[in-house]
Amino acid sequence: MTDSISRFWDKYITTIADNKVPEGARRWYVRHLEIYINTRNGRRLATTTREDVEVYIDEIGRKENMTAWQYRQVVDSLCILFSEIVKVSWFDELDWQQMMDDARDLPEHRTPMS
Repeated sequence: MTDSISRFWDKYITTIADNKVPEGARRWYVRHLEIYINTRNGRRLATTTREDVEVYIDEIGRKENMTAWQYRQVVDSLCILFSEIVKVSWFDELDWQQMMDDARDLPEHRTPMS
């Protein structure tokens, strides 16, 4: 790991702690962000567009095994990244709180046995 990558993660971990993310959830925020970064295929985070984030969050929300609280963590991890680490000009164009508020667990459906 290069020094700049190490500094990035140190800064992110400090920032999520400053944002009152519970200690037990911090590694999951880092993991959500690692997964997001891997979808960027080497493109710099600074080049991320609002549309990139909207598409990603939409895809995450469609995953069958994604619970509401996990979805909210993903949204919050990206919100912190783009508001405090990679300060993007379009940040205020997304309603981050509304995205988190819209997260709901789908009720389990029972299929009648034939």
